[in-house]
Amino acid sequence: MKIKLILISIFLIIYSLFFFINTSTANERINLELNKQIKDLKIHYALTKDYFLTDAKSIRDNLQSNQKIIDIFVKAQNANEKERKVLRQELYELLLPMYKRIQTRGILQFQFVFTNNISFLRMHKPSKYGDDLSDVRYSFKHTNLTLDNTEGFEQGRTTHGFRYVFPFFDKDGKHIGAVDIALSSYAIQEKLLNINKIYSHFLVKKDVFNVKEWDIDKLSKQYLPSIEHADYLFSTTIKLKKEKLQEIKKYVIKPLRHEIDSLISKDKPFALYTPFRDTIKVMTCLPVKNIKDKKTVAYIVSYTDNNHIYHTLKNLNISNIIVFIGLIILFYFFYKNLNHEKELKNKNTEMSSLLASYDKNVMYSSTDLEGYITDVSDAFCKVSGYTRKELIGENHNIVRHPDTPSSTFENLWELLPTQVSFESEVKNLKKDGGFYWVKSFFAPEYDKYGKHIGYTAVRDNITDRKEVEALQSEIEETQKEIIFKMGSIAESRSRETGLHVRRVAEYSRLFALKYGLPKEEVELLKRASPMHDIGKVAIADDILNKPAKLTDEEMITMKTHSKLGFNMLHGSKRPLLNTAAIVAYQHHEKWDGSGYPQGLTALEIHVYGRITAIADVFDALGSSRVYKEAWDDERIFEFFKKEKGKHFEPKLVDIFFDNLDEFLAIRNKLSDV
Repeated sequence: MKIKLILISIFLIIYSLFFFINTSTANERINLELNKQIKDLKIHYALTKDYFLTDAKSIRDNLQSNQKIIDIFVKAQNANEKERKVLRQELYELLLPMYKRIQTRGILQFQFVFTNNISFLRMHKPSKYGDDLSDVRYSFKHTNLTLDNTEGFEQGRTTHGFRYVFPFFDKDGKHIGAVDIALSSYAIQEKLLNINKIYSHFLVKKDVFNVKEWDIDKLSKQYLPSIEHADYLFSTTIKLKKEKLQEIKKYVIKPLRHEIDSLISKDKPFALYTPFRDTIKVMTCLPVKNIKDKKTVAYIVSYTDNNHIYHTLKNLNISNIIVFIGLIILFYFFYKNLNHEKELKNKNTEMSSLLASYDKNVMYSSTDLEGYITDVSDAFCKVSGYTRKELIGENHNIVRHPDTPSSTFENLWELLPTQVSFESEVKNLKKDGGFYWVKSFFAPEYDKYGKHIGYTAVRDNITDRKEVEALQSEIEETQKEIIFKMGSIAESRSRETGLHVRRVAEYSRLFALKYGLPKEEVELLKRASPMHDIGKVAIADDILNKPAKLTDEEMITMKTHSKLGFNMLHGSKRPLLNTAAIVAYQHHEKWDGSGYPQGLTALEIHVYGRITAIADVFDALGSSRVYKEAWDDERIFEFFKKEKGKHFEPKLVDIFFDNLDEFLAIRNKLSDV
């Protein structure tokens, strides 16, 4: 129970850490994308204003260079009302062709005022004139006072928009008034849509309308209560669809209401997102400040679909699920192998104890030049079971185990005279018929005169280590079996027999061998190929075992098993798991590029994927499934010939037919029946 609690704790820590890092990374990507949305809207809004300013300055230069326009306006300065009426009509008719042209470019208002801010001519409303705009239009008052150009967002009597107001001079440079050229917010929206492909609308603060000059009837026609915030009104356009607004209000604004209320009062640009149908809807808000005191009086708002954020969130959820499932599987098999690990740990502990007492347990012997024993240690006797008396005078072959060829010792005695020292691992025979392993270190022995008189050997008893190695080999075999079992789990969920993965493994081995792959890779592919459908553990049973043709949506889900399997397996330092990851990812790719998930073609597909693909299809076609009956051989052979160079690599199809008997022998040997 204690071990279980420790494993569960480790699992929770690892998964929580992964979840935190994965989620943080995804949020960073999303924030970058939201900042990009704000930046894009700023740039396009600035480009739209520059587009208008270029037109406005061109109009200004045109007016300032037209002496006839200047003369009419100069005469109007001191004319009586009757004379002004005639001059006004004359100026209107003179400017009408120009006004019609600039209307097509989105310019709505075109107005002349005197130096005292009294309106002389509104081209957009010629019947209205003579009113004092000093308290209504700050831009006129500022321009006539400072003789500077004034540009920016400003509300008027009945509308708002982006304005460019410039001082007007006569031919002698005398200031005679100001001219207003205004681009409505609707025109800005149109330009953003037509030029920059951004759908947007304006929100205007209700405070802007709290002046007596506003016509309430017109206000109700031009503005609606904003769906985004109660303090703002929505500027209507001819393209407004109220049904669309209600849909956005319900599915976009409602989930974001708290964040919008918090951010819109800060008068800074912001972007928010929320799921909407099969994508992500991003709401971007850019504050618009007025000319007079640079306060935020409006927002330009855009709604865009963002597939990048959608896929970021989708990948986040998928990766979290895959890692969760993968960790569960990993910890399950780790727990199942704990008994082996305990035994290995116990053996290591024993070895540590032996090493700690090495000085007191040295196995020592000496021989003459002919190999006859002249001396042995108590440790040697204790291990071998012989007494000193029984060993001294005997040839060293007395402890040779039958498993050790006599040629081994013959070679040893041939090498000893030619080397300063020599070491070897040998399996020896005990007196009672048992055995022990030693690692022997041989060295020549000399008398006090330097004469070579024999050999000494110091031995480490490595019997325990050999047993550990055998146990380690058993664990490695168990790991191989786990890989196979994981493949069988995926197949069993889809109601396929375990023999399917065995046959695919054997077919893959035969293909790889005939293809000319190195023996190491042949064996690696054989052991990895059972994992080709491991991703199916994440596919729902109602899709996996559906006894009928899958729908398009179900097929899309089913196809994700390749990517899911790859994500479970890749990134390991183990060649076996990396090979299995390639097989899982690419065994549904096709030679002509019509496969999935990557649509790879020809040699872009790893040879492991190409081999497993044809092995898997051969076995699947000849086997019964919940959704089909098994094909007969002739039908399978005809299919392979047809798909040569399409589904399968031509060379592999040739290998199949050239070695058909061997493939059929494997199938017969591992038949389901």
